[in-house]
Amino acid sequence: MIKFDVHEASMWYGGDLLIADGFDDAIIGIEDTGAEPRVCYSKQKCIQILLDEGMDELDAIEHLEYNTFNAYVGDKTPLWIDDQFFREYNSEKD
Repeated sequence: MIKFDVHEASMWYGGDLLIADGFDDAIIGIEDTGAEPRVCYSKQKCIQILLDEGMDELDAIEHLEYNTFNAYVGDKTPLWIDDQFFREYNSEKD
C-alpha cells in the first residue's frame, strides 16, 4: 500500500495546503481544479481515527460534524468526502 505524504504534497503545491491535525491517515487526495488546491479527507477514516483514540462512535460523528466537516476556513478549506460506498477495485474480478 502506498502512503500519501501530505507534507511532500504541500511542498509540491507551494506549501499552501491546509492540513487537519491528526488526520493524515484519512487523506485520500488533493483537489486542484479550483482557485486553491485543497486536501481531500475520507469522513469514514476520520471517524475511525477518533474511534481508535477511544472516542464513542456517536461522539466522534457529532464532534467531526460540528467542529470539522462543517467548518469553513477560507478558499483552502479541506474537502470531506463521504466514501462509505467506495470499494476496492480488483481487476481480476471486475
